[in-house]
Amino acid sequence: MKKTYAVIGYPVSHSISPAIHQQALNALEIDASYVPFEITCANQAAAFSGLKALGIDGFNITAPYKEAIIPYLDELADSAKLAQAVNTVKKTDTGYVGYNTDGDGFIASLKEDFKALTLETRFLIIGAGGAAKGILEAMKAQGYNNITITNRTLATAENLAELLNCQSMDLETAQANLADFDCIVQTTSVGMDASSEALPIELTGLRADTFVSDLIYNPQETAFLKAAGSNPKQNGLGMLIYQAALAFEIWTGKWPDIDLMYNTANEKGFKKC
Repeated sequence: MKKTYAVIGYPVSHSISPAIHQQALNALEIDASYVPFEITCANQAAAFSGLKALGIDGFNITAPYKEAIIPYLDELADSAKLAQAVNTVKKTDTGYVGYNTDGDGFIASLKEDFKALTLETRFLIIGAGGAAKGILEAMKAQGYNNITITNRTLATAENLAELLNCQSMDLETAQANLADFDCIVQTTSVGMDASSEALPIELTGLRADTFVSDLIYNPQETAFLKAAGSNPKQNGLGMLIYQAALAFEIWTGKWPDIDLMYNTANEKGFKKC
C-alpha cells in the first residue's frame, strides 16, 4: 500500500523537503509520496487532528509548530521529551510518535563543515525557541558542555539554560564578549526575509577564526552570515539534509543517499554558504 509523508508549517512554500525526500524515496524504490501542507495558526488544531484522521504515515514539522504539535501526539521519543520540541512524527501501531532529529542533524552538519570542532569548543547559541531546544538537547547528549545561550528575552534564555545546565547571557553582554566564543549558532527566524538587513546580534569584535552557523538555508547567505565576513561559516542546508535523513530512517528503516539529497537541493537552487 502506498504511503504518504508530509511537511507541515507556515509558510512551507520555501521548503525543499518535498523534493529531497521524494528523490530519496524514488531512489530506494519505496512506493510513497511526500507532500507539503501549509497550515495557518488559526487552523492548527483541526489540521493536526486531520493528519491523524487521514492516517498520514509520517510528517516533518517546521516553524511555528514544533512545540504546538506535542499535545496532539500519542507518545514522545526521548529526543523530543528532552527538547520539548518535535520535528518528525511517525505513525505506529499504537499511535503517533514525535521525535526530534534537528539536534543530531545539526551536529552532523557541524562536524562536516567545522573542522576545528571538539568537545571543548565554546558555543554561543542565539535564540531559545524550538530550534534551539532541539540542537541543545543533542549537543548536551553528545558531550558538548561549554554552551552559553542568549536571547532577546533574557528570561527565556535563563529558563532554557537552567533546564539544560548551560550558561545564559543577555544580548548586550554576549555582543561585548564575542571573542570568548569559538562557534556562534544563530537559531532564530531573523534573516528568513532576504530583503531584511536585521541582525539578531551585531558581530563586531568577532575573532577571525570563530565559526559562524545560521540554521536558515533560504536565503543562502543571510544578513547574519554576510556580517560574519570572511570567517568560516555555514548556512542551514547541511542541517536540513541530515535531519531529513534521520527522519527518513525513522519512517522507512533505511538510510538515504546523502549526496543525492544534496544534489537535489542544489538543483533547486539551494547551496551551502
